[in-house]
Amino acid sequence: MSATVAAAEKPDAAVVAGRGAIFIGFAKLYFMLSGSVQQILLPRLLATAEFGAFAVVNSVVSIVNNTMVQATIQSVSKFTAEDDARAGAVQRAGLRMQAYLGTAVALALVLGAPLIADFMKAPAYVAYFRIAAAIPLLYAFYAVFVGTANGLRLFRAQASFDVGSAEEQHPRILGGP
Repeated sequence: MSATVAAAEKPDAAVVAGRGAIFIGFAKLYFMLSGSVQQILLPRLLATAEFGAFAVVNSVVSIVNNTMVQATIQSVSKFTAEDDARAGAVQRAGLRMQAYLGTAVALALVLGAPLIADFMKAPAYVAYFRIAAAIPLLYAFYAVFVGTANGLRLFRAQASFDVGSAEEQHPRILGGP
């Protein structure tokens, strides 16, 4: 195959980046809209005290969860982007790390729930903090897959993870060939 044909088959980096911005922008818009709908509907479905408990627990867990997710996405993406051939190894290392970190954070929330609730002056929230412990555990693994998609410049797949479903057309993200 000639260099001209090979260059014609490989999409321009600017085009890939532009499409990626559109896909990820849509996913972020989706997140903002669904979050707004949640904030509008939940107060109508829950009693005021229940909605308040949700807001408090969500705020506390979000601090830890968002930090962990962003650090994982950026780390996995960076090391994947450095060498696409290492994507599988980087992903496996990320999943191993998150198995420990995500589990430790979840256990800290489960076991520390009484202390957190006491600090928040809301002892009735212990059960809510324990239930919410599943969030950082699940997102720990999600972040590895999003970081892999980003590092491989599979922005459409990354956006589909953000919207809530993995794109099956890219098996490399899920550990395939």
